Amino acid sequence: MWERTSSSEDNTVNPVSPFRLVMRDRAEARSWGAETKVTRTLLERHTATAGAEYRRIYRITQTIFAEDPFTSFLDTNRNSYIWALFLQDEVRLAEGLLLNVGIRHDHYGTFGGTTNPRAALIWSPRETTALKLLYGQAFRAPTPFELYWNDGGLTQKASPDLKPERIRTLEVVWEQGLGKNLRSVVAAYENRIKDLIGVVTDPADGLDVSRNLGEARGRGVEVELAGKWDSGFEGRVSGNLQRTKDGATGERLPNSPPYTIQANGIAPLYPGKIFAGIEGQFIGHREPARPAHSTPAGGYAVLNLTLHARELVKGVDASATVYNLLDRSYSDLGGPEHLQELIPQDGRSFRVKVTASF
Repeated sequence: MWERTSSSEDNTVNPVSPFRLVMRDRAEARSWGAETKVTRTLLERHTATAGAEYRRIYRITQTIFAEDPFTSFLDTNRNSYIWALFLQDEVRLAEGLLLNVGIRHDHYGTFGGTTNPRAALIWSPRETTALKLLYGQAFRAPTPFELYWNDGGLTQKASPDLKPERIRTLEVVWEQGLGKNLRSVVAAYENRIKDLIGVVTDPADGLDVSRNLGEARGRGVEVELAGKWDSGFEGRVSGNLQRTKDGATGERLPNSPPYTIQANGIAPLYPGKIFAGIEGQFIGHREPARPAHSTPAGGYAVLNLTLHARELVKGVDASATVYNLLDRSYSDLGGPEHLQELIPQDGRSFRVKVTASF
């Protein structure tokens, strides 16, 4: 649910600004799918995999209504489908040298098809060392919200002709074992993204609308150190320094933090049965989508704590997690479609989960 607010109130359907209108927004999707995959070894050096997927989304509902007086702005029930074919070949070129190539074609009922290749050349001069050169193409399909969401002409209209976002990635990775218990990873990468989806205001009618806006380029470095011990202790620290720029203007992309850091650890409280885990997330500041907003979101750090019990009784696992353990106050950026420039995030919260296997 979102609210459009100002200094006075008027709950008529077509109010004169300034006004206050509370609307309820609901969405639901239901689907079923199937996948098949076959792997064969050919000519000793080749391991080939071929497969297919199909998913039928038989219910995609979106409703928007005001309660007082009851007025429906959107009430739709759509369906769609996705099918895909993929082929991969892993070739052992020489001792310690591996080439992995693959291609995948996806077809969506909403926008059509897209074909994406991938390749990896992996050299392992010794058991604890691996150098990788990776290339890949991928896509992000527009969501039903981006395609169809509208509120009857009040603030936003649908965008049924959106194309998927597309990305090309080139990455160099060095993995190195450090003694018996530690492993390090250093990676440098470059991304090129086309047809980025964003929200703009159509000058013809003043309504917000999702559009494929252009290109972006990103470069960065990732570093990770992970450890695992026989006693059951595990830990990992990773960091990412990156700069993502608009392909046309060269300016930093909105909502793109210059750095992120993650750290987590697992300690056995009762060997093989009960474990405690702690996770820290550190996110740098993010610039807003100008000119719609002008207030940046500051960096923040949060801690999450989890207790996990395996096999409390046969086939039953349980866990309890406290999110934002220190109850930090922080905000994420609002999009151009939001009145709020900064949207406060949850304080301390918790979740209990019980899983039973038969």
